[in-house]
Amino acid sequence: MDYSELYFAVTNNDERRINQLIDALTPVLVMYLKATMQAESADAKDCVQVALIRTIKKIRENKIHKPGKLYYYLTSACRNQYLRMSEDSTIEFSDKMETYYAVQPARQMDQLVDSERVEILKNCLEHLSDDHRLFIDYCLRFPEAEAKDIAIEFDITPSNVWTRKHRIIKLLHNCFKKKSDQ
Repeated sequence: MDYSELYFAVTNNDERRINQLIDALTPVLVMYLKATMQAESADAKDCVQVALIRTIKKIRENKIHKPGKLYYYLTSACRNQYLRMSEDSTIEFSDKMETYYAVQPARQMDQLVDSERVEILKNCLEHLSDDHRLFIDYCLRFPEAEAKDIAIEFDITPSNVWTRKHRIIKLLHNCFKKKSDQ
């Protein structure tokens, strides 16, 4: 496959071709991560999705100038995203290990904390625009839905599904962090 096609599709704003190329590139890049990094399938898909979104954004911002090098850029972006994700999960794992050896709080306290988190998340969801709330509600009700199915439901392109989902999750994350720090 000629990866430079993605570069030219993005620079020409050919959304139909971008979506076709993303559909073709995704399984190849997932297999790359599974083979080179021993990534789990779900983790590899997440990393590829983020890498593709960032790559398309950089092409649109005219920060990538060599279409012939796009294969190397994408594989590096996927690998780096996987390493970042792995590093984050390692940090979470070590935090869990520390609490495991410490005195464990009563189960009631865990439930209280969990219910507080749910309330904060509900509050953050209420602050989203109606469009964003409908979109994320659909994604939560149908977690197995593919991007193309969500795109049909909301009359947008599959690449816009990923972008919109990423933006909403980022908004929720920032809101949750802000409210939980209060």
